Amino acid sequence: MASKLNELKDIFLQHYCLPNTRDLNQALFNIISCGEDLISHCEIENRLLVPAVEDLERRVRSSKINCGGDTSHAEISSTDHREESLSEREKDIIRLVAYGLSNKEIADRLCLSFHTITTYRKNLSYKLNIHSTAALVIYAILHRIVNMEDIKNMD
Repeated sequence: MASKLNELKDIFLQHYCLPNTRDLNQALFNIISCGEDLISHCEIENRLLVPAVEDLERRVRSSKINCGGDTSHAEISSTDHREESLSEREKDIIRLVAYGLSNKEIADRLCLSFHTITTYRKNLSYKLNIHSTAALVIYAILHRIVNMEDIKNMD
């Protein structure tokens, strides 16, 4: 991706023929800034996301070895005490979040108030240490609260 940005920068430098260099400078600045953001993103991914995924893979492999190769939902989730402490209502809310419903839509579906759903979401965020909707969806898939096929079929 960085090579594509450099290529774009070179095209601007070689082919920009208008007398207004201010626009050229702004475009080049934006390209360079985008490249720096890309590098930062990759560093964060390598420092945070990759080790987290590797740790998860190790835990799953360990579960398979300890369980003789068969990892059912209950066996995997037993390695994560946080998931065990979720109530059925909390799982319902996570499931509906994963399906893309807003807090208002979840409240309507479960016959609860918007504020109750907001409180559930805050408590789930604290309990699971998950602070984004995307991460909550990933959690729901990994802990088999939702099926990936169900989410795909929502589109």
